[in-house]
Amino acid sequence: MFSLVLALCVTGITACERVREDTFVAFGTFLEVRSADHSAAAIVRREFARLQEIFDPYAPDSELSRLNRSAGVPANVSEDMLAVLVLAERVREETRGAFDARAGRLYALWKNPGPGTAPAYDPSPAGAPPMRADALPPLEIDIKRRRVIVPKGVRIDLSGIAKGYAVDRALARVREAGIKNVLINAGGEIKCAGTGPRGAWRIGVRDPVRAGEILRTLVLSDEAVATSGDYAQRYRDGEREYSHLIDPRSGEPVHNSLRSVTVLSESCAVADSVATALFVLGGDEIDRFLSRTSLPVKGCLTVSQKENETFLQEHKGAEE
Repeated sequence: MFSLVLALCVTGITACERVREDTFVAFGTFLEVRSADHSAAAIVRREFARLQEIFDPYAPDSELSRLNRSAGVPANVSEDMLAVLVLAERVREETRGAFDARAGRLYALWKNPGPGTAPAYDPSPAGAPPMRADALPPLEIDIKRRRVIVPKGVRIDLSGIAKGYAVDRALARVREAGIKNVLINAGGEIKCAGTGPRGAWRIGVRDPVRAGEILRTLVLSDEAVATSGDYAQRYRDGEREYSHLIDPRSGEPVHNSLRSVTVLSESCAVADSVATALFVLGGDEIDRFLSRTSLPVKGCLTVSQKENETFLQEHKGAEE
């Protein structure tokens, strides 16, 4: 589920002075690094390559794949895997199941073959109730021993959090190397440190409906943003339009007026996972979540569509 679509675009940064842009592929998406220090990109590339060996869901020898095969047996995990699983469970609890990394089997049932087409498989044939993640047993996580038990019937899917975590770790590595000013963009999961050539980094939020238009420009420094949206992957079943994103609570595709949710946080992993959850929650539930959460969420922007009109709304977080 790593998307090739850039939900955010970097604006207001010219090719002047000493800022360098490096782009390569990692985690199934384009990874962009902007910094005046030419060594920043190499550091980011190495860290992403290291973490891909842990979180790659398609590589049979990745740590994630091995963990999913452990099925009820205690498994020792790396510090990175432990950190992501602990955060994923916290986000699941705080979003009341709107984000659920345990639902890999459910998500696999609804693989979308392409824009505008229905899922390849309906998980509720002959009127049977859909699979629901809230019926799954919890992960057993032993933080002190760094051991995890994945219950039988559970397949972990970290596609909604691992890329954001990789951005966090890569930026930390860059800072450890003494580089103060850098921006990392992993397919729309963005984190920046310091400043760009003209002051704070400026991030443009694209209109998910009208190609090429910018709805809002965010001015950031030492912050992260991530977007969840279905503007590139919606399908129609009769007269009803659905998102490719799945609500793990119902076991079915999300059906609401939202087209994108952009979350601002100090943590890209938090922004990544919470953006997915808020897209699932939709409506008034977004403000209720923001008012009660203890996660470091500064706020979000939502874009909804009714008929041919686009509506942008700003939601303040408890931190603001």
